[in-house]
Amino acid sequence: MTWVGSLGILFAFMPVYFVLRLPFFRLPLHIDTGFYVSNNTVANKSFRFSKGWNARYAGCSKVVPECIYSLVFLIGAHFKKSSHSNYAIVSRVCVSIYNFASAIIVGFAACTLTHPDPWIFLTAAIVYALVSSEAQYGVYHENGELFEIPFHAATLMFLASGLTAQNPTGIAAAAFVAMLGTCFVKLSSIITHAFLFIAVAIAVPVAILPILAGGTIATCLYIAWIMINRQSPIALVSSLWGHETACGQRVNLRTISDRLTERVRGFARVVVKQPLFPLLAIAGLVLNPSVHWTAYALMIGMVATYLFQAADCWYYRIPLLLPLALLATNGIVALQSFVTNDIAIIFPVICLWVAHNTLRAAKMNRDQLTHWVWEGHISSDLLAGDLDLEAIAHQWRTEINHRSLFVYGSFNQACVLFDAAYPTPIVVAERYLDDMSVGWQGALSAQLVANTPAFILDSGNVFDAATTRNRLGLDYRLIAIHGSQFRLFKHEDKHPPCGDIKSTRTFRPQSATELRHERERSLVVPTATVCDTADQDSNRLHGTLSHLQNLGCSRIAVYGAGRFTARHAGILNSSPIDIVAILDDNADQVGPRFLDWPVERLENANPDDIDAILIASDRYAATMHAKARNTWANQFPVIRWDH
Repeated sequence: MTWVGSLGILFAFMPVYFVLRLPFFRLPLHIDTGFYVSNNTVANKSFRFSKGWNARYAGCSKVVPECIYSLVFLIGAHFKKSSHSNYAIVSRVCVSIYNFASAIIVGFAACTLTHPDPWIFLTAAIVYALVSSEAQYGVYHENGELFEIPFHAATLMFLASGLTAQNPTGIAAAAFVAMLGTCFVKLSSIITHAFLFIAVAIAVPVAILPILAGGTIATCLYIAWIMINRQSPIALVSSLWGHETACGQRVNLRTISDRLTERVRGFARVVVKQPLFPLLAIAGLVLNPSVHWTAYALMIGMVATYLFQAADCWYYRIPLLLPLALLATNGIVALQSFVTNDIAIIFPVICLWVAHNTLRAAKMNRDQLTHWVWEGHISSDLLAGDLDLEAIAHQWRTEINHRSLFVYGSFNQACVLFDAAYPTPIVVAERYLDDMSVGWQGALSAQLVANTPAFILDSGNVFDAATTRNRLGLDYRLIAIHGSQFRLFKHEDKHPPCGDIKSTRTFRPQSATELRHERERSLVVPTATVCDTADQDSNRLHGTLSHLQNLGCSRIAVYGAGRFTARHAGILNSSPIDIVAILDDNADQVGPRFLDWPVERLENANPDDIDAILIASDRYAATMHAKARNTWANQFPVIRWDH
């Protein structure tokens, strides 16, 4: 096989590669999207790295993934009025192209680590393309780890060739590329590269100077980048250390032991689900372990990095796909000695594997696919939240209408989905910021007062609307609820602050009582829902029912079996929420049914079946409202149609 032929076969394989990945493009956006498409990028439709999370809290690193993801978003914003449109699919297509380019570099690295052979190049490239398309390894979760692969592969390629030829330039190039990837993709990979180059320096002392030269040049570029973005090195180090603290990095043997055990179990679960390439890698280690020793040094460094990182992110194992692909390639090459035809063993196996994975994923609907890919890796609450957020995206996006939006809680992908954000380097208000940036709540409160966002999305019942209203003077009204995780607030009024802004904490987990009080307050229908038409009563009633639906009510009881209810029976019959009963003080006189609804006495209402009571009267509304509240106020809200 010639080099031209191997390249031709590789690019002919590209459609198969995309067919294999295509079903997973349907997965919902997951948290971490906001770390790569910053609030500032969404809000201003322009890219300035210095204004985002990574510039301030991630050591001014992750430049490559943020640039690529942000570019995808901004191209969508340029060519379409709705920049959120198809972002998930387009971004995954672009990342897949990047990953295929990485496969080419992996192919050349494999040749350098063994011997230059077009067959080895083609095998390694295809193996990496396939193994990096296996969903359980984390590749379809928005992440920066996938962007490390070409830097690791190029490092191996330059280092192995430099050591073999005793060429200092090649060794220096390897150190330069390694440090470049560390500084501009993921800082934690410094552990991998430190282990690799310390091993090289011990084995080949003359390589020390080239290593220092290449690493120093890349480090100088990084320092210049920090200065360009006007970041303080001390603040960057403080944030990074705070991240480790927030994620549970402690000098505690029990904690460290438990985390290491879970990491090993997590990787084992993935191997059991997708065993083909790990088995080929084991075959390579047994039958032909003669890969250049730097590949093993890199692999050990990657394992150390994976086990060391404090945050419990399952996609941290993605860099391990590189040594897995290289060892699996070695296994395929070793198996060739048992057959006369180069591809007689592996080609049918891979074809069956591709067909099996593709058909299995294609047969699943979106919810099933999401659970199959991510179940066991992330919590059920996050899984449900990802799907729920996508389900309400269109409705809430229409309500927000490109105005400013700030998110409390974990679901930072909301800004991209709703095409609205609040320009601040804080992606979302979350608990981990307590360690990363002491005093962040006071700084956020001051920013909210100075530049108030039009909407607040609470994605974890952690937005303290009462404190925001009472101390900051910012009146946010709850206008929509979805499930148990999502609440949408709209800014309605602003008053002078009534307390010390710097000490005001608006992020605070809300109790069930606080959530109920905020919901009751919101159920008073704002006057803006009243239409100026001849039949004002009908419009108010219709607006009340729609408002109750937006606030998450699905079953209500109507209090009043009188003329008002009879007059508006048409509106009640077409109600967007179920009316389960008519309540009346004279239920015995009314009869068992009124206008086809069952009639019950007020005190006999079942709290398990009702989300709210709606007062249906014009003449006696105040009296009925007071009586209903005295009877049932602690169980569910009592609402007047005319308020």
